[in-house]
Amino acid sequence: MSTPVWQPVCAVDELAPGDQQAFSVKDDTVAVFRLEDGSLHAVSNVCPHEGYPLVGGDVKDCVLTCAWHNFKFDLRDGSCVKGDEDVRSYAVRENAGDIEIDVSPAPTEHARTHGFAALKDALHEHAVGRMARETTRLLKLGVPPQEILAAGVHFDAKHAEWGLSHAMAVSCDVLELLPTYPGYEAVMPLLIALDVTSEPNQRRPARALPPAVDVGRDQELAASNLLRAIENEDADLAQGIVRGALRAGFGRTWLEPTLDVACTAHFLDFGHSLIYQRKIFDTLEALGLTDDETVLCAHVFRIINATREDTLPPMRGVAEHLNTRATAKVGRRPLSAAQREALVESMLDRKEKETVVELERALSDGVDPAELFDALIIATAWRLWSFDEAVDADAGLQDNWLFATHPMTFAAAARQTWEKNPGQQTLRSLFYGLHFLARSRRIETTPRRPLATLASGGASEQPPVATMAKAIATKNPAAAIGAAAALLNDDRFDGDARTALDQLVVADLAVRPIFAAHIIKTTRVGLDEYARLAEHPMRRVLVLATVRFLAERYHERPLAGASHDAVRLVAHGRLPKRLSS
Repeated sequence: MSTPVWQPVCAVDELAPGDQQAFSVKDDTVAVFRLEDGSLHAVSNVCPHEGYPLVGGDVKDCVLTCAWHNFKFDLRDGSCVKGDEDVRSYAVRENAGDIEIDVSPAPTEHARTHGFAALKDALHEHAVGRMARETTRLLKLGVPPQEILAAGVHFDAKHAEWGLSHAMAVSCDVLELLPTYPGYEAVMPLLIALDVTSEPNQRRPARALPPAVDVGRDQELAASNLLRAIENEDADLAQGIVRGALRAGFGRTWLEPTLDVACTAHFLDFGHSLIYQRKIFDTLEALGLTDDETVLCAHVFRIINATREDTLPPMRGVAEHLNTRATAKVGRRPLSAAQREALVESMLDRKEKETVVELERALSDGVDPAELFDALIIATAWRLWSFDEAVDADAGLQDNWLFATHPMTFAAAARQTWEKNPGQQTLRSLFYGLHFLARSRRIETTPRRPLATLASGGASEQPPVATMAKAIATKNPAAAIGAAAALLNDDRFDGDARTALDQLVVADLAVRPIFAAHIIKTTRVGLDEYARLAEHPMRRVLVLATVRFLAERYHERPLAGASHDAVRLVAHGRLPKRLSS
């Protein structure tokens, strides 16, 4: 406990019973109240809700009502009895004819603990303004932004009904952006992650974890048991094995490759599980949550609950092929530039079965699987680039911009999984990605934006990066694409352009949290893959697809579509309509 630092603010006779006054002390303004019974109370004069002064508020039975928004505070300790944020209270006394206030700083550790508890309450209520204020207060206390991000990830893991949500994936992307947002500038990217965390989890109870299972010392046997439990959808056993394995010290080197197998055994839930798998372990390590049982169990719970789309009618052919395919020896033969272009065009234009045969032949001929993954990523970017915005505007269709982004982000996760853990098992995701690409053929424009235009180079006068950024912010796709294309044609899409796009993704380009999540995720993939594929002749489409997606207007409120689908099903007994099924 800190030593009191008493500061006189007025003479005793200057504050009669029933009076209240505000005084400046150090870095605060303090409101002092003399109640009718003669007792003294002091709280910060700054209402924690929106900062209006508390002096002038009504006091009844030691409860102060803010005159501005009707928040109510107990003057004895500052606790909020109506509203949601406490106000700081100060010790106050009479001494030698003066009224004095203890202006010693509040204990930092107590303030941190209180701050994180308040942030949790804000997340639970999806109180966005309060989340922003509590985040700012924690930063003011010197809390690293990564610690605030970790609190959001942990909240999602505890409360998400079916396991980890988009919150973890967005937190991973925000984590990479934080170095460019020093000090209080970090509030905006942090708030995006916290909003995505809170919105689907508001007022949900914490999910209980099953007891840990003794896994012994045989890591191979434990992995086999975990995979069997996941395949059997035995959530309690699977989570118990994870808890037991972590306590036995197995850790990431055991769990990550085991879950790579689980996430590639099926095509899970639009590819979300594999995308999360690629992000979670690095994120937890960076946030100091490496072996966190709550988060990792929530990840496994998500994998178990994810829809196994390869077991459903549209994908049964893919599953049958993967379960019967011969395992070719993995080669390392590269493709020429012309062969790379031809493979992308084949993926885009030929029927899925024909492309599967072509991929199998390439693998048998010793082509490096990395070449095939790269072609898939380029092809999925082209599909996003060619997405028909009229599909998004049609309330009678379930397809939208968010679906259009998923083949590309899944393809990137599939490629990363193969690189990290190469083998016949993880190679399955190549064929899942090919199916994902094929099923999205009907959502693109007819005719597709021509390949030759974007594959060509040529000098042009470079417009300023600001032109591209302004066009995106004002939702002018043609101008944004034109500026990006000119930068690319001059081979000057450099750090400044990327920085501009990174800054835009944490601006208010979307209203709903789920759209903000996809904006960040898609932009990170598009820019990262463009930088990685420096030698690919078609890599420009990654940037152009990303810029177009950022600049387009989205139909974010699903009310028209929901009402259409409800009438279609309930009144007419008809299924929802998708072009991508």
